[in-house]
Amino acid sequence: MKTSLVQASDYLAARKLVASINKGQSLPFFDETFFRPLYDNDIEFKKHFDALLAADHNGMYVSVFLNELRKLAELLFPEPSNEKAQDDINLFLQFLYNLCIKAQNHTMRYTGVYIKVDVAFTGTDKVLSSKGYDFYTQKCYDALNSTSKTVYLFALGVKRQDAVGIEKRFHELHPGLATSTQTPYTHIFDNHSKKEGICIEFDKVKIRG
Repeated sequence: MKTSLVQASDYLAARKLVASINKGQSLPFFDETFFRPLYDNDIEFKKHFDALLAADHNGMYVSVFLNELRKLAELLFPEPSNEKAQDDINLFLQFLYNLCIKAQNHTMRYTGVYIKVDVAFTGTDKVLSSKGYDFYTQKCYDALNSTSKTVYLFALGVKRQDAVGIEKRFHELHPGLATSTQTPYTHIFDNHSKKEGICIEFDKVKIRG
């Protein structure tokens, strides 16, 4: 039997797919027939779905949450899922949700049993101009040499160019330490306005031996 978290993730993915087909004309039917009965009557499902939706609006559902679940599945395969892994996933989702809603005393680092990540954002123009790209590359380097396996750097609007510049500078200073992947996304604000963003994933290279 699926947990409410897995169900919530399935339904969010399904809604995104339905919304992308035929200009979303089938979404009202999908919501009324399948989604709303579960969302309105299952407290745990609603809690997890709302957390995942907040992550999706901040570009973290696909780029971070699903990506880390993919890595976890590859790590554990072919072993069946276990309680520690499920607890890790639930705590990681809560971490992302706290990050998205800017909860008091939220941290930018999650260190679980299997999932170990840092999340960073390009700062204001003042921070970027005063500290430069090397400040961010050093932070990324420190995280990857500490407990983190992956660092996710997010940037919006014109600061996407800065994120790409930070990525380039990181590889210049620390060649071979990590691979990086760029994922574009659309950030959705509380007032439903949108802005294009980018997530750059720095994934520490595993040393074989």
